[in-house]
Amino acid sequence: SQVNTLRFAGWYYLSVTLSPKVAESYGKDPIVLTMSVQVKNKAGASPYEGDPGIFAVTDKDKELAESG
Repeated sequence: SQVNTLRFAGWYYLSVTLSPKVAESYGKDPIVLTMSVQVKNKAGASPYEGDPGIFAVTDKDKELAESG
């Protein structure tokens, strides 16, 4: 498995890919996958002093994050 950190606030998506060789053993039908994501620590202060522009987190973003 691979572990990465994210440095920008906002929404993310996770992508999973498998080798085409997996189809040789399991066929070409969809494979059920369950993922678990662990978020540690609290958000810290931004080291960036300027306008965050498109990376800004709005009040609506915060509401959506709280409600899932």
